[in-house]
Amino acid sequence: SVAVLPFGNLSGNQKLDSFCDGVTEEIITALSRSRWLSVTARNSTFAYKGKSFDVRDVAQELRVDYVLVGSVRKSGETLRIVAQFIVGATGEHTWAETFDRIHHNEFEIQDEIAKRISSNLVERMWQDAAKNVTRKPPEDYNALDFVVLGLPLVHHIDPQEIDKAIQILGKALEIDDKIALGHLGMGFCYLLKFMHWDDPHGDAPEKAWQHAQKMQEIAPEDANTYRLLSRVMITKEMFSEAAEYAERALKINPHDGDIIGNKGVVLMFLGELDESIQWFDRVLELHADTPHTVDIMMYWKALVSFMSVDYKIAVKTLSSVSGLNYIKSVLLGACYAMLDDKENTARIAELILKLRPNLSVSDIGLVKSFSQQQHRQRFRKALQLLGLPK
Repeated sequence: SVAVLPFGNLSGNQKLDSFCDGVTEEIITALSRSRWLSVTARNSTFAYKGKSFDVRDVAQELRVDYVLVGSVRKSGETLRIVAQFIVGATGEHTWAETFDRIHHNEFEIQDEIAKRISSNLVERMWQDAAKNVTRKPPEDYNALDFVVLGLPLVHHIDPQEIDKAIQILGKALEIDDKIALGHLGMGFCYLLKFMHWDDPHGDAPEKAWQHAQKMQEIAPEDANTYRLLSRVMITKEMFSEAAEYAERALKINPHDGDIIGNKGVVLMFLGELDESIQWFDRVLELHADTPHTVDIMMYWKALVSFMSVDYKIAVKTLSSVSGLNYIKSVLLGACYAMLDDKENTARIAELILKLRPNLSVSDIGLVKSFSQQQHRQRFRKALQLLGLPK
């Protein structure tokens, strides 16, 4: 739970009051789009406008875990907006940022600041939640605790980590089958198994579909419901439906980095390569200090470069990916194969087949996730040149 207190006007210019109120309201609105957050209503927080207070007292009065405070100053045409995110119980500052903007279009600035702040705060709250869970004895874990532990494993996009995530998220759903984030995580686990490595029973897309349907039943107004549905539609090769769901998710929550990035992923599979890059870059701008988000966006950009026959650019882009070792290796090997770099191709192939000795081209659903045949054929050819059996 979080309360956003009215941003203070430090310039003594009464004309700036409406801008400060606008920034506050936009942040409240942006945070409220995250279904798992409880955001204190405006009429409660604005009671503190212009008053001196101790943040810990405010947190106790409003019964919230976190408090966001901020201020605005103006010098000439420059606005300096400062935001501080504080743990309510201790008064500890967990995040702070300063934004300098030229005062031209107030609505644009308010919207941008709200988008940046809300994106950062949601990430910080997840990190804090994970730390808090690990302080509890495992026998005391509730459903949300298991979700908080399981979801970060999904970000690794690694076969072993995904298997662990399925076990942990499964425990969450055993406790509470109506926890939407549990179904979200499970849905993506099965999608990743289908997309990137072997699905021995051939049922991963169907399981992803079942979790997407369950999430739609539980959380029909959650942007992540339609994010998951859009990706399931890709596995079904229902590309127009995938585009519709991605757009619906974006309308519900246009500030969420996962939702923005998902739009780019769907465009990439539709063959709109240049446009997809623009969406990935938007996420990178919002989440420059979130390593796993940066990694996955750079991976998608590298895949776009591969599909655009810019193999050297793809290799260069992958060099900036610090994690995602498994899927990075597969794409890197595909690039080296198309560049006819036999030494690096052999090295990567050995590494991949050591990790997944029975892996074949037909196992990798990513090959058939592209709507355009030329992109499917290019990726299939590269994987065969890499040495994977058909």
